[in-house]
Amino acid sequence: MRVMRSTTAHYEESVALEPWDYGGPEHVNRAPLVAIVDAEDVIVAAEDGLGEPFAPGRRLTSTDTPQITRVALSVAGALLVHPPSEPEEALVRVRTLGCTDLEGDNACGRWLGQRPGSLLKYLICRRYSVVHSQHIAEALWGHGGFATSGTVRQCVHDLRQKVEAGRPDGCPQFLVTRQSGYGLNHSVVVDADDFAVHVRRGVAALGRGQKEIATVHLRQAISMYRGDFLSDEPQADWAHHERERLREHAEDALGALALIYMAADNAAAATVCLRRLTEMRPYDVDAHRRLFAVLLRQGRHSHAARHYLSFCARLSRALSTSPGFTLADLGPRDGAPALQPVGSSN
Repeated sequence: MRVMRSTTAHYEESVALEPWDYGGPEHVNRAPLVAIVDAEDVIVAAEDGLGEPFAPGRRLTSTDTPQITRVALSVAGALLVHPPSEPEEALVRVRTLGCTDLEGDNACGRWLGQRPGSLLKYLICRRYSVVHSQHIAEALWGHGGFATSGTVRQCVHDLRQKVEAGRPDGCPQFLVTRQSGYGLNHSVVVDADDFAVHVRRGVAALGRGQKEIATVHLRQAISMYRGDFLSDEPQADWAHHERERLREHAEDALGALALIYMAADNAAAATVCLRRLTEMRPYDVDAHRRLFAVLLRQGRHSHAARHYLSFCARLSRALSTSPGFTLADLGPRDGAPALQPVGSSN
């Protein structure tokens, strides 16, 4: 049964090929690391990189670090340890998973659908690089002839005014200029970066057998995924590549969480993950088979039958094929997989 990518190596290769996909050199350390504590605040497990204050067996004290967020788990507790960062007022935080939104700017909805908003979204897709104004004009407004370098400069000016209006004096410019090109500097924090880092770390922790740490990272990732990347720009070709890549990461996170919950015999939580996974993969036989098996394990036979018939009809209409199994074929092993990352299919 294949629900996830084959190994963590896939993610490391992606980092090498597309550095921006996991936060880039400036942003990769913004996502918190995870430590697991017991009821007495003794460290049970911790990720590499947290250092001596979080060594297993050590009791956490209030003086260790002020940048901790506590997360509840079923048995133990978890700590999200946030790395030091620039002052909050110096950062521009942009939510891109779902409709675009600037944190702290209640008026952004009025202009994000206009040219300055389109420019911001395009530069987010090309973050960690500087894009020549001609390329910006071609990507956003085509070859109609009216989108000149002057148009791009005016759009850049308008965007700076709108974003900088709510920031204190002395903050670094969020939009930099380099030889007729424009790009975002490191003060722009994009939620898609932290999301992808959580997925990578969750998959890696699962591969190491650190189920609690994996659960925290993967739950953080799924909670951040409010929708597809820049879903308010569905026709933008320049957003398609990253949108599909991030969607695959969300599917991987859901598949991994389902594995963890099924191994823990938490069928209800596994069902939630698998329902969402099958919505994202409407023609994926393996994901649907796992959902049907989990429903049957809970005695929800009517639900399983309805979903199975609907899935059969969908496959028949779209692909002129059938699932290749019936509900009667699903045995206990279909609902109780081994806890290890396995490959994905779509």
